[in-house]
Amino acid sequence: MAHVVLINPRFEVSFWGQEYVLPFMGKRAVSPALALPLLAALTPRSHSVTIIDENVDSIDFDAIASADIVGVTGMSVQRLRMREILAELNRRGSFTVVGGPWVSANESYFEDLADVIFVGEADDSWPRFLAEWQNGVHSTRYEQHERTDMRKLPTPRFDLLKMEHYLCGTVQISRGCPYRCDFCDIIAIFGRKPRLKTARQVIDELEALRQQGMRSVFIVDDNFIGNKKQIKILLEELIKYQKKYAYAFRFNTQASLDLSEEVQLMQLMTEANFTRVFIGIESPNLAALGEASKLHNIDKGATLVDRVNRIQDAGLEVEAGMILGFDADTSAVFRAQVEFIREARIIVAMVGMLYAIPGTPLHTRLAADGRIDECDLSEYGTNVIPLQLSRDELRAGYIEVMNDI
Repeated sequence: MAHVVLINPRFEVSFWGQEYVLPFMGKRAVSPALALPLLAALTPRSHSVTIIDENVDSIDFDAIASADIVGVTGMSVQRLRMREILAELNRRGSFTVVGGPWVSANESYFEDLADVIFVGEADDSWPRFLAEWQNGVHSTRYEQHERTDMRKLPTPRFDLLKMEHYLCGTVQISRGCPYRCDFCDIIAIFGRKPRLKTARQVIDELEALRQQGMRSVFIVDDNFIGNKKQIKILLEELIKYQKKYAYAFRFNTQASLDLSEEVQLMQLMTEANFTRVFIGIESPNLAALGEASKLHNIDKGATLVDRVNRIQDAGLEVEAGMILGFDADTSAVFRAQVEFIREARIIVAMVGMLYAIPGTPLHTRLAADGRIDECDLSEYGTNVIPLQLSRDELRAGYIEVMNDI
């Protein structure tokens, strides 16, 4: 018997956090970190599990000091707070484990702050660790060598979350992406072959969220249309479910720009009540897209604006991910990006400076050229030393774009 506490650290103020909007909507956070209720569901019921989302509630370190195992997850935007939490737990003598995207990309970042680290997917390694911990023979590092079979995953323990404080629920249908964007760590963690859950699993998760009173759901897949054939079949089942319950949910998700060529797929998405899709467009500079191996965004016989308009005309609002600071970028990119966002009628754009995540082809390439600066990011906001712009020019141009849009 063990008492396990799982912590999702608070976010720094960011695009995704929407911290200044949430009070108007009576919510404390946009959505829960799906990994934690999933890990809770994978934990044998002989153990007790508490989930703490610091974006919803503060952490009472005195209260959790007696827990047998304290786990911390987090993305890059949470990495500083992850270190603070682990340091505080260490001072209290807690047994700590850490997993998630950031430690998977950069194991050395936490040095000796955690007793155990988990790299990559942990759907199999987490139950194995718990069994080994109980027998006193656990390792200090776990990494699955086989990809998780998504068809075997249980419904996450949404009952352990305070769902009333979230703007929307979260569901993951697939993992993996078939593309090779050199700045992205998704294929390093999840691979290039998309793996999907069954329609029955997805319906069960939606039903659990419906029972919790949720009406908006973010499908967190990194590329919802990575396996177009299978997702069409699943969408047919979603449509049946939505009709049965009078369209209980409004969906949004993330997809690649080649969605614009999939007329039937867009129709199925709108029939299932998908209203928004986040697309990594990255740049109107086609040379930059080629440099980043974002080839599916170019050479389709239509302009980027035309392809975005097709998706909008199908009934889906397009949110855009945009990046500044590719090697092919000159000072002209700042005005070009603003003009593209306006011309394409994109009303929500997440604009960022290129960042090289450890483990990505981009990081390997730039590190070999001596163009990675891992100093405090507070001055320039990126670890990339640009090629045709100075770091001051990139920062100033980024601020100019943000102010303009």
